[in-house]
Amino acid sequence: MVTGGSGRIGRRLCERLLENGYDVLSPEAWELDLDDAAKVRKWMAKGVVGVVHLAAMTNVDECEREPSLAFYVNVAITTTLARACKELKLPMMLASTSFVFEGTENKRLAERDRCNPIQIYGGTKYQAELKAFLPATLTLNGPLA
Repeated sequence: MVTGGSGRIGRRLCERLLENGYDVLSPEAWELDLDDAAKVRKWMAKGVVGVVHLAAMTNVDECEREPSLAFYVNVAITTTLARACKELKLPMMLASTSFVFEGTENKRLAERDRCNPIQIYGGTKYQAELKAFLPATLTLNGPLA
C-alpha cells in the first residue's frame, strides 16, 4: 500500500511497482481516512504486504501557518499507520526529510547526526519518525526526487 500515491514521488513509485508486476493499493484521501484505524486495518487486510508512507503536509510555509494541521497530517496519521502495521506485522517505509536536522553546519549529513529541527515541518516529520519507529520500519531522510 502506498499513501500519497498521487504526489510526485508516490506517482512515480506506483508506476515503477506496477511496471515490475506488483499489485498496488494507493487510496485517495476521499477513499480512506488514514486517521481511522479500523478503516486502515480493513484496507490493509486486502492483501497488503507492506506500507510505503509518503502522504504528508510538505509545504514548509504552510506548516508554519497551520501547525495543528501539520501535526495532524504528519504525526497523527503516521502514528495510526504505524500502529496498524505493528498489529498486522507489516513492514512500513516512512519518507521523512532532511529538515529533521538543524542544517546550520555546512557538511554532508550522516545517519548518526543529531536531529534538531528548527521549524514546524521538520519538527512534525521528526515526531513522525519517533512514532513510527518499529522493528520493521525504514525511514528515509533527504531529497527523494
